[in-house]
Amino acid sequence: MLNNEKIEMDSTENKPDEQSKQLVDTDSLTTPKIQPQVILFNDEFHFFEEVVYQLMLACNHSHDKAEELTISIDRVGKAKVYEGEIDACIIASDKLEEIRLKTQILY
Repeated sequence: MLNNEKIEMDSTENKPDEQSKQLVDTDSLTTPKIQPQVILFNDEFHFFEEVVYQLMLACNHSHDKAEELTISIDRVGKAKVYEGEIDACIIASDKLEEIRLKTQILY
């Protein structure tokens, strides 16, 4: 302020009213939930076709999709290979780990 006037503020101006609190609570409930997902990590121990085959078995991917994921894992170091309910992610992860592939389930 240019003329150094003092303005008194009502003490209730800075407090949210009950309706605002309810909106914040409601908004936090509508935040989208992340579905559990299986991440597969690259290693130097498995042949390309081994990984493709295991992805087809564990995640029910087509051969083309499994190849695409395997290429991505080889280049980037990891990829999301499955997304779904936690129980299904555990089953897919266990199937991948049967041949000692390294996985992680994010949820």
